[in-house]
Amino acid sequence: MRRATRAILGSAVLGGFALLSAGQAVAAPATPPAAPAAAAAAAQYGFAFADQPSNPSYVANERMSANSTGGTNTVTRYRTGDYEVRMPGLGATQGGNVQVSAYGEHGNRCKTTYWLPLDGAMAIGVACHNPSGVTADTPFTVQFQRGSNDPNQQSAYLLAHPPVSGAPDARYSYNSGGAPNTVAKTGTGSWSVDFGSGFTKLGGVVHVTAYGNSANFCKVRSWNVRTADVRCFAAGGQPVDTAWSLRYTDRHLPNGFADLGGYVWANQPAAALGKPYSPDARHSFNMQGGETNTVTHEGTGAYRVRLNRIPAFDQGSPVATAHGSSTAICSVTELFSSGSSSAIDVDCQTPAGAPVDSAFTLSHATNR
Repeated sequence: MRRATRAILGSAVLGGFALLSAGQAVAAPATPPAAPAAAAAAAQYGFAFADQPSNPSYVANERMSANSTGGTNTVTRYRTGDYEVRMPGLGATQGGNVQVSAYGEHGNRCKTTYWLPLDGAMAIGVACHNPSGVTADTPFTVQFQRGSNDPNQQSAYLLAHPPVSGAPDARYSYNSGGAPNTVAKTGTGSWSVDFGSGFTKLGGVVHVTAYGNSANFCKVRSWNVRTADVRCFAAGGQPVDTAWSLRYTDRHLPNGFADLGGYVWANQPAAALGKPYSPDARHSFNMQGGETNTVTHEGTGAYRVRLNRIPAFDQGSPVATAHGSSTAICSVTELFSSGSSSAIDVDCQTPAGAPVDSAFTLSHATNR
């Protein structure tokens, strides 16, 4: 039987910290806001767990949050399902990449609506919707990175605004191979990303998050040595043109996210129930050298990822992205410790919220 969701330690309510009031919510820009050209910033990262979906303002769960500048991440709720995460010290310049995942046992999904510098912090907008496309208060995890501290490993990210063909905004685009990322529209709600000739080996994982205020959602259909295909849908599952944010990383966590962590491509959605399997080694990574990861199919649309010898103690930040040609949506339902390892539950649903088997990618990082 699937493990019951447990209450996770709550964050302290924020006191004395100046945050925007509900009437000052930052509107999601139709395109990234303009800014003067700036020199390339040092590699940076932040991640947070927003676990109090109805709280107006609070410090993000400190056990599951981190900031490479040492700042304390905070969360503001402006209205139902409308949030802003602030990561102090990460907003010196524009750019970087954001990935978001809903958290908990429900059919809701979350996405990013903007990210931009604000008072020295990186302000990240997040919107969450239920399967009907109505905004809904929902816990979520969010990861931010800028650049990479390991350019010898394949990694890339970009923000695409349709209709788009060619190179996306350079401020929001990174490629360790030195070539510009390019995007080609291949149909309604369908795009192909080319990372360029600098990418020479197959591996890693791809995450995609929809961008904007709508209830649209996106996923990765497939990826190869130097390309990735993205599919996006309206709330009901119809293909739709919408903006999206993509991140690719291979053999490392993006930007040295954490002391420990890992990723998997769970590519056997219909595996025998209750029997763990080891994902394709080219698409499975564990920062404890020599350790393997496993995935267990626990029921229709229900999976457990185990990162061996990556201690959790309910700490860190996992994000999940559905993979394949279907309209499935996948999200993280729980992170917990299993012996000396991290166990992460992932649920996948149809747009209507019914459980459905699906492949997915998952990345997890912890600084504990």
